Amino acid sequence: MARIRRSPLLLVLVLAVVSSGIAAGLAARAATTPSLPSITPERLIASSLRALNADRPVAGQLLAHVDLGLPSLPDEGPRAQGGLASLLDSVNGDHRVRLWSSGDGYRVAELLPGAEISLTVRRTDRTAEAWAWDSRSFSATHLGPMTAPARPAGSPVGMLDPLQVARQGLAAISPTTRITLGPNARVAGRAVYVLRIEPRSAQTLVGRIEVGIDAETRLPLRVAMFARGAGKPALSLGFTSVSFGSVDPAVYRFTPPPGAAVHQIRAPAGFPIPEESADTTGSDQGIGEYVRTFGRGWATVLAYRIPRLPTDAAGVDLRSLLPFSGPLFSAGVAERGDHAWLLVGAVPPSRLAAVEPQLP
Repeated sequence: MARIRRSPLLLVLVLAVVSSGIAAGLAARAATTPSLPSITPERLIASSLRALNADRPVAGQLLAHVDLGLPSLPDEGPRAQGGLASLLDSVNGDHRVRLWSSGDGYRVAELLPGAEISLTVRRTDRTAEAWAWDSRSFSATHLGPMTAPARPAGSPVGMLDPLQVARQGLAAISPTTRITLGPNARVAGRAVYVLRIEPRSAQTLVGRIEVGIDAETRLPLRVAMFARGAGKPALSLGFTSVSFGSVDPAVYRFTPPPGAAVHQIRAPAGFPIPEESADTTGSDQGIGEYVRTFGRGWATVLAYRIPRLPTDAAGVDLRSLLPFSGPLFSAGVAERGDHAWLLVGAVPPSRLAAVEPQLP
């Protein structure tokens, strides 16, 4: 089974979605169900992974919906001017996205009212460089050059791409997961197989994942995550229009406009996550004394050691938001004098509480 690497930031942001290696989107049905040749789930997964690794050109528009039960903060006064309140507002709700992806690079942009935030990656055989742009603050951040071609699924903006989300999810499938096929459907006017991914464990809040895989190209066009017992997805992401023609390499060239604030950062080191089949209970498995994992598979709990729970720039005390219990994940904190442990997982709060006594 492939070992997946992700950044700590992404793990904190999307929590249980990433700790299980799977993110979200909806395999919606059209009024008519297309008739497709029969195929086994195993063959469908293998052909989809081959298609993803081929870097076939893809471009299109997407719609994402996020309903994780995240808390709402006051939208008036100093808290509304930035910090955690702005972050939560930017995560919740619907998102309109444009995507370009090919062997030359990758670009994903979220279209906001009168603004745009984007991530652009330009690749060569040996290096890659990335630019993040936010027109709201008129600022750009440059990352690179990096020594290997980049796949940006580990960034928050990169998670708005069903191709990268599905790549991680399909590669992370293990015996802890039940794989079946649902009724065929249509996505962006194209016939798709619907792959259903269900945890075998009853200890996770995740009910199932549905992935709509294009019958012709075998590329994932829509993915979704449902809470246990839910009829609607808590997370959904899929194409509303898509094309597979060549993409002009100029799409991946980014130059900050005159007057923009430009920041330069160094490429982060990879962050290893243990394989699901490994017994990781209470150990760090080589990822350092500041991160511990408990359990395995869908019921894994991640514990991050932090100096303290800070107050953000807008004056929000993060401790007031914890413990948190949403449809797909829970989060809590264990205080330990001069430091604390942030606990997250796709599990009920009772599972987090059971882990607390095991933390140093």
